[in-house]
Amino acid sequence: MMNKIVTVIVIVFTLALNLNAQQQGQFSQYMLNYYIVNPAVSGTEDYIDFKAGYRLQWVGLENAPRNYYLSAHAPINKLHGSHNIKRANKRKIEHHSIGGMLNGQKAGSLSRTAVYGSYAYHLPIDSKHFLSIGIMAGALQYSLISSYGVNQQADDPAISNFNVIKPDASIGAWFYSHDYFAGISTAQIFNNKINTTVGHGFNATLNRHVYFAGGYGISMNNYFKVIPSTLIKYSNKVLQADINCKLKYQGNYWLGGSYRHNDALVIMAGCLIARQVDFGVSYDIITSKLRNYTASTYEFVLGYRFYFNEGIINPSDFW
Repeated sequence: MMNKIVTVIVIVFTLALNLNAQQQGQFSQYMLNYYIVNPAVSGTEDYIDFKAGYRLQWVGLENAPRNYYLSAHAPINKLHGSHNIKRANKRKIEHHSIGGMLNGQKAGSLSRTAVYGSYAYHLPIDSKHFLSIGIMAGALQYSLISSYGVNQQADDPAISNFNVIKPDASIGAWFYSHDYFAGISTAQIFNNKINTTVGHGFNATLNRHVYFAGGYGISMNNYFKVIPSTLIKYSNKVLQADINCKLKYQGNYWLGGSYRHNDALVIMAGCLIARQVDFGVSYDIITSKLRNYTASTYEFVLGYRFYFNEGIINPSDFW
């Protein structure tokens, strides 16, 4: 029985590598950290941005995925407060940024772990608009470590352990201002092959992923801002779109909702504490056929802002 369970998990995993547009970990609260989908976002703020995210996917389903990430990025040689229009009119200056990220996914005995470093270059187009280009590079590891108490047999490829490490990289561009943003990026650009001895030589491809993100901040009055946005994902002939809307109060508290086509409805909330600590929580209501087996998905994000200057103005405050 255990052998069958492991075999099914492995087959699902290897088929997913070939068929599923979401080989990379799924997150609902990417609005709190667009850096996880586009390296060009690094350095858009005037502070060092630390973020951590954890996702409990398909709660109640045995061996369901658990996704996580840790990230940090910071500007270099940036004119603090350069997005303040009065100062920017006097001096327009490009700047650089660096960052790093650890992310992963675990589903039963299967795991994916990746480590990256990034660089981005930001060019002021005028006093209100900036364009950045970024690259992220590193390595990822796929592994299967049988841990179900199964007595492995040398001639049973369905439960053979494997461990594969491959180089990985992504590139992106990000156009931003005080009121709107748009970006495009490509992940897993090498199209690497994952060769294993699992299931009589199941092999898989790490397909390229293309992401397009865009959003606009609409001020209702001095207190409230509405932020509609979208994230469109494409990989291996599969297209998926998220339609989002957030309502922010005084820039420090927000409620939001999201619709992920053929997958889920998402309810989100968050706050910024003392201008330094970000916190967000989301609840996915499953709308796909998986709703017959699981009720929901939970996700948590915690961030910390290390400021260079207390008087800064950041264009990404509304994202």
